[in-house]
Amino acid sequence: MSKLLLAITEILEKNFDKIITKSIESLLGRSASTEILLSLLLRKTPLPLGHESTLGENHLPPSSTYGKTIPKVYGTGKVDGSVIWSLPIRYSRQKVVSTSGKGGKRKEKTSTSCSVTLAIAICSGPINRLSKIWANGKPVALDELRYRLYLGTENQEPDRKILESEEHAPAYRGLAYLVVEELPLQSYNDTIPHFSFEVTAYTGKSLRNHVTQKILEIHTVGFGAWAYDTNIQTRIPITTVNGKEIPFGEATKINGKGKSSYAIQGLDQLQSTLPNVQWIAVSVHWFASVPDIKHCILKPGTVRNAGFRMASDSWQVANYTAATACEISATSLDTWPGETPSDTSLNRYIEKLKLENYKVMLVLKIVIIDDYDNKLTYSENDANVISKFFAEQYQPFVEHYCNLAKPHVDAFVIASGLSKLTRIKSEKSEVFPAVEELIKVAIYAKISLGQNIVITYAADHDEYHSHNGVYNMDPLWTSYGIDVVGINAYFPLCSPAQTSCRLSADDVANLWQNGGQSRLHDSPAPHQDSRFSWQDIGYWWREYHTMGVSDRTTSWKPRMKKIWFIEYGFPSIKDCLIGATPYTRHTSSINNTADFAAQKIAISGTIQAWRSSAMVEKMFLFAWSITPYNKNTKMLRNWQEGFTINNKISSISLSSILYDILQGITLNLKVDANLASSVYGFVITKPRSVWDIVQELRKIYLLCIRENVGSISFSDAPTLIPLAIPAEDMLMQEYVVANQTNSLQDGFALLYKNLHFDYQLRLAGYPSTRNHIENSNTMHTSLVIDDQQAEEIMDRIQEDLSRPICTYMIALPLKYLQLRVGDIVKLKQDILVRITSIKINNERVIITGNSSIRYTKRVPNTKGNDTN
Repeated sequence: MSKLLLAITEILEKNFDKIITKSIESLLGRSASTEILLSLLLRKTPLPLGHESTLGENHLPPSSTYGKTIPKVYGTGKVDGSVIWSLPIRYSRQKVVSTSGKGGKRKEKTSTSCSVTLAIAICSGPINRLSKIWANGKPVALDELRYRLYLGTENQEPDRKILESEEHAPAYRGLAYLVVEELPLQSYNDTIPHFSFEVTAYTGKSLRNHVTQKILEIHTVGFGAWAYDTNIQTRIPITTVNGKEIPFGEATKINGKGKSSYAIQGLDQLQSTLPNVQWIAVSVHWFASVPDIKHCILKPGTVRNAGFRMASDSWQVANYTAATACEISATSLDTWPGETPSDTSLNRYIEKLKLENYKVMLVLKIVIIDDYDNKLTYSENDANVISKFFAEQYQPFVEHYCNLAKPHVDAFVIASGLSKLTRIKSEKSEVFPAVEELIKVAIYAKISLGQNIVITYAADHDEYHSHNGVYNMDPLWTSYGIDVVGINAYFPLCSPAQTSCRLSADDVANLWQNGGQSRLHDSPAPHQDSRFSWQDIGYWWREYHTMGVSDRTTSWKPRMKKIWFIEYGFPSIKDCLIGATPYTRHTSSINNTADFAAQKIAISGTIQAWRSSAMVEKMFLFAWSITPYNKNTKMLRNWQEGFTINNKISSISLSSILYDILQGITLNLKVDANLASSVYGFVITKPRSVWDIVQELRKIYLLCIRENVGSISFSDAPTLIPLAIPAEDMLMQEYVVANQTNSLQDGFALLYKNLHFDYQLRLAGYPSTRNHIENSNTMHTSLVIDDQQAEEIMDRIQEDLSRPICTYMIALPLKYLQLRVGDIVKLKQDILVRITSIKINNERVIITGNSSIRYTKRVPNTKGNDTN
């Protein structure tokens, strides 16, 4: 480093604490050299994490940790709490009097109980939500505590209980903490337990841009007949004696734990995770005995629980009881849709949604038993059969829910995905009988529910448009009973071949606009005209629809009615953009490896494509589950690869973490927006330097650091186009080859926390390392990830370690002064070298670099990217 740079660095070092809120550039009057920035990053100054715990006069020293560092959480993580204030333990005695025997002998028994009121520090604030609490390692139901949560904002006020005992109580601003009143201590051996918390915290920048803040409409789904119930339902085991059912044993809860039902808990979690949701869609489904409408019977369905009796409400839908309804196999309960929700539970759920100021859309669906296609069919074209099915089977279904929904809902979907019926044309006319019947149903619903309720039909993505060049659905869309065009928008946005590399949210938004994969003709002939593209919704919406080759138009007028995406969504798999639906199985050609980041990017890109559209007015994401998943293999896999978004899109990007950490030293550091990787969380629990944290993330994700004027950018793979250097410009060239295939390759392992197993420590690595946590080559990380993410990290690191490194030193003319550390140059024989250092000597630019690099050729993203 030059004497001038050394002098500047010394000044910065001496004044670092004083200038921490100012930029280096403003102090120097010029852009700081990257060499200075790197030298500051190398300092071992601990990153400020928060406050030290302080106690007032009322405290319990054995349960406190004076001076303990308060953790810093990015994303979601588990942290240990520290008692920061407490009242003395409160003891109470209770005398119980009982009598027994003929003489009524009196017995007295005295019991002692104790409780405590205390405040527990959680982590640096602000946080966004508190999800779970553990006491001595065991889960505690939040609804069983009397507590107040302080998010750690800079304007929070002192707690009222602390103020009662301390006149000058601190507000603990910037610290997230919990005040618990009258905590019973009997379950903890009459001592204050050790508390742990699951919290989620986003940086201000990442929260503003996070996809969870952009979702305005969503479906909620649940498993089981009582999934929607806001009351706790219980059942009692029974046995049959002499033909009579005799109850025995205790009643057990079937739709909740603690004092709240799963529906209430799920809504609470939805509100904290998706705070801007305005509309909630609720689906109800009846079951078809067979796919063919000529023979099928529609009924609500439930599991007949032999050996049990409901202790509270009995299941009933319309006039059907559990004995007369369609019987559902108990094995289907861990997959959606499970059972038809009882009328009482559905009513209570919708009423709860309205109390919470949500608008409600009720969606009617048909599920076909043991049919993976899940489509009603009819192999003939007899209009009378179709009319009879709607009159005798479907109309009672609609009438029941119109009567039930009338006082509560804001939108009503009369049917969903009847595409194999709506394309059937009458043998005696040009009429499509099922479309005509849906018009009658829509008009009935409009008259029954009133003019203020939005009525629509949810057409499949290959149904709303036309069939073989005929706009068969236009009579429905233009009818009096339909207010908006409803589409289940599971469009195939790209082919599996196109998903081999990670797409950005901008890429997904562009896929929505470019016509896509879907064409309206059954024949495979390529039709490039926008008229023939199902996915070109805009063209269909803003144009007249002509009938065949004639100039005669249908009843549709351009921009006649708004479009609602009744459903859209993506499975959390790598090939999530190919048009899968929640109701069909993945084909063997699909890469169904779980990939939460792909799901999140797909949702973000879809919102980006349509949110400001004048055409698409509402878009309901499928789905949020109000039923918690358990860890049995089938249900866990359904969650890992399915459409529900719980605990999957709340991840935080590495870009956001790095940006926030580096802003703490107030340098003009640029974090590359194209970092593809995201994690569930990153938790800092002890004082660490900024450089230590950056180095940890760099080693795990093989980040590339590139110098620029006054800034440093980070990326997870070199994405720059290499600069080709002709041989005649190389004034000098030296290289050394070093083979990296050493003991690190076989002995390297990663120790991490797994979100899905209560943050247990897990070890990823080759078999020889998996049982050796103290292996010298084991990297301990503060990341919260899952097993698959850990395996992907290990695969990348192992691949990187297996490459031999060739280090080059090259002298170039001064015209190459524009080169920066991190740039890629291409030498003869297409050798790619990433620059690691640059010096100027004797009017030459001396670059040093190595050729063991991963290079990903991508089109530069000029629009930016939502990676939060």
